[in-house]
Formats: sequence, structure tokens, C-alpha cells
Amino acid sequence: PPGMAGLPAWSPNGEKLALTAGEMLPMVYVGDAEGNNLKAISGNDQGGIGPFWSRDGRKIGFSRFNPTMPKGDLFLTNPDGTGEERLTQGDKLALAGAGAFSPDGKQLLYMAVD
Repeated sequence: PPGMAGLPAWSPNGEKLALTAGEMLPMVYVGDAEGNNLKAISGNDQGGIGPFWSRDGRKIGFSRFNPTMPKGDLFLTNPDGTGEERLTQGDKLALAGAGAFSPDGKQLLYMAVD
């Protein structure tokens, strides 16, 4: 994708890679382990950063933010970008990262940035 890329996260089985890329509006992309066949999964109207995988690899989480407001929430989606679910709703920027889920997958560790 265009612009800088970073914040990569391997899928638990090592077959896929999620990353943040872009210039003015970073997005979350998912591709194969070599970084090919990338597809944006974080939507078009708002940015996405900081991808992280569920322990079973069936979901990808990320922070979606509005570039005009300093806040954003965590979302989970399928690796193809379907089935989106909001995890947080607040007035701060919620950020998580690789390893954010507890070993049993029942808890999520994140920070809220003011």
C-alpha cells in the first residue's frame, strides 16, 4: 500500500500478516506471510492502526479512529474485513497491540490515550 508501513502482527499460525500502512489516513491491511495480496480491512472513511490477532486467528482487532477527533475505539473483524464488532466505546483513543488477548482469549489488554 502507499505510504509508510509498520506495526505488523503475525497470525497465530504464521500464515498471514496484518499491518498498518498509509500516509494521511493509515489503514489496517491483511496479506500473506510475505506481505503480498494485501487487503484493507479497517474501512475507508476512518483510519485504522495497531492490528492484533485473536488467539485462535479467526479475528483481527485494530483501533479505528477519526482523524479529525483525538478518539477511537477497538474493533474486531474477520481477516477478510467482514463481521465487524465494536469492542470499546469512549472519548479516548483505545490502543492494543500484538499479544493483547489473554492466553485463554477471554480478556483484552489495551490502553486509553487522552
